[in-house]
Amino acid sequence: MLAVDGGALHVISDDGLQTRSTADGLILALASTTVSVDDVLASYNKAAQSGDANDTRSRVNALRKALGELHTENGSFAVIAFDAKMGRVLAARTKNSAPLSYGFTADGTLVACAGLTAQAMGLDASLDLTSLPSGRFIFGHRYVKPIEFTQFWSTAQGNRAAAPARKARRSVDTVPETSVPAHKWGTTNSEGDGNADWHVHPTLHHTKSAYVPPALRRAREAAEKAAAEKAAAEKAASEKAAEVRPVSPRTQKVEMDAQIAKAVAFQDRVVADLVTAVRRASIDTRRGSVEASRKNMVKKSLKSATLSAASWERALATSRAVAQVRTSVDCARSSMDMSRISSFFSSAPVARV
Repeated sequence: MLAVDGGALHVISDDGLQTRSTADGLILALASTTVSVDDVLASYNKAAQSGDANDTRSRVNALRKALGELHTENGSFAVIAFDAKMGRVLAARTKNSAPLSYGFTADGTLVACAGLTAQAMGLDASLDLTSLPSGRFIFGHRYVKPIEFTQFWSTAQGNRAAAPARKARRSVDTVPETSVPAHKWGTTNSEGDGNADWHVHPTLHHTKSAYVPPALRRAREAAEKAAAEKAAAEKAASEKAAEVRPVSPRTQKVEMDAQIAKAVAFQDRVVADLVTAVRRASIDTRRGSVEASRKNMVKKSLKSATLSAASWERALATSRAVAQVRTSVDCARSSMDMSRISSFFSSAPVARV
């Protein structure tokens, strides 16, 4: 058991292990035949001095460089360390080294071990261990991801896709780009369908998890600060615009005259509209009286032309008498014609046969 102020490292079996605890609160266990504890401490101190202790990104980059140089110069190793002063766990392994595992408890605490299981540590219900890939390391105290620190792929640069094209001469004529925009093959029903490209922006697209990267955290804080400053500026501008400014007597008189002129003009429009309405009503009344007088005159003419019952009988008797006189005259005319015809035949000579 290696213990310092703020933490402890439990070593179950020290067979082939190198352990060390320092006065500044660093505890480590190393499994390697070519690398010593002093080499690991020197690399760790070098990373601490070159990187900013308050900046997680620079500290991680310094550790990646130091561990890569340690592997290149000395060989393979597997190490687990705990920095009690910073509250950070370090676990790193190269190829051909002892296997390491890491995981997170229910509250997000980082756990690193070698040759142990969650059941052996009594955390089977809240810990899911994952093997640490070779050539990678983890550094932190909560949710972190393994980071590569070796040059495992450096020997395969010639086999990578497009490697010959990158080494081609710049003088080779290239195909000119067209103005036709490139389209995706289809939709995926995700937020990527509305994006211009497939690249993920670190400050705009992120997964929902308990761990927030420092860069994203700083971007969020800057955005919140900018939004707060903008809201404060808008509020101050609205308050300033809402303030009642003093008005000079001359300006006040001009405004009152303008208001009075508007009121007089409105009154004149109202009076003109009323006069027009009265004229239209009088014209409609006259038209109605004329129509009524016309109807009365028509009724009177019809009444004068209508005969009473006695007058109607006298008219019938007169027409009957006229008809009788005409009939007697016609009869007299016909008798006269007959007498003329008969006298004519009686006076004319008759030829005898």
